[in-house]
Amino acid sequence: MRLARLQVGQSRPLADRRFIVEAFWCTLHIRLTLITLGRTWLEEVGKREVDYPMYHFQQWANYVKFMLRSCSLDVEKALELARSSESHRQVTKTSLLGMRVELENFRFGLYMSNKLGNIKDQRPKMVEAAKQHGREAQQMMRDVVAEHFANKVTPSREEEASWLAENFSSAAQTIVDEWEAIQKAVSRSTFYQEVSLKEQMEIVRAFNFGSTGHFYNCANGHTFVITECGGAMERSRCPECGSPIGGQSHHLDSTNTRAAQYDELARQANPHIMGTPWANPH
Repeated sequence: MRLARLQVGQSRPLADRRFIVEAFWCTLHIRLTLITLGRTWLEEVGKREVDYPMYHFQQWANYVKFMLRSCSLDVEKALELARSSESHRQVTKTSLLGMRVELENFRFGLYMSNKLGNIKDQRPKMVEAAKQHGREAQQMMRDVVAEHFANKVTPSREEEASWLAENFSSAAQTIVDEWEAIQKAVSRSTFYQEVSLKEQMEIVRAFNFGSTGHFYNCANGHTFVITECGGAMERSRCPECGSPIGGQSHHLDSTNTRAAQYDELARQANPHIMGTPWANPH
């Protein structure tokens, strides 16, 4: 392997860390789902006419708190990995996930205070905390956008702005608005009805394998797709690290490689996808 690296003359691909980040995303979404289920269970048993043992209620609450703490820690780990692999879009998406975890953590604390009947004593403190979290979320949204544009090397700023709007800005604004709603509800002593972020916060989108196109890796191992026939007809820059991608006249850039694992997944989803003679780099 040492001789091979010397002969190839390329640095070690950074994409292995990118895949680890995606694994973190998956486990975080699973835990957020478990947290939602735990909250739902606590709310339902609280509606029963027969008293639910407080010890069992507390056990469920401790489980949710543990899951929230683990989410906070793993978001930091995922952010560190994304930055070290220079996957700037992953940094942006992970930052959004961090904003979501922080909101869920506060929501659960608000729910528990209301459930245990001590929200009256804690109201001024919680109002101020919600204001502070809202200001921090607003500032973080600005910082993430600024950092994203500072690190991205793309031919079209408009294209990147469109990606940000779809994958970060809209959902981040929803979180900022939610902090304001919490602050107002607690300060007015009104019932706080949580809004569903499910439709607005598709933080990590699943790959949508189509019926055409092929998947490739840039020099740093970041995956991209060429649609239609899958042959390279124009040159561009990797949206993650800025390395050259694509090619001309069905000739792929020599630094690009096939992402065979994604092509295989695409074929499993659609058996009609066929290989093409120009799908390999020249």
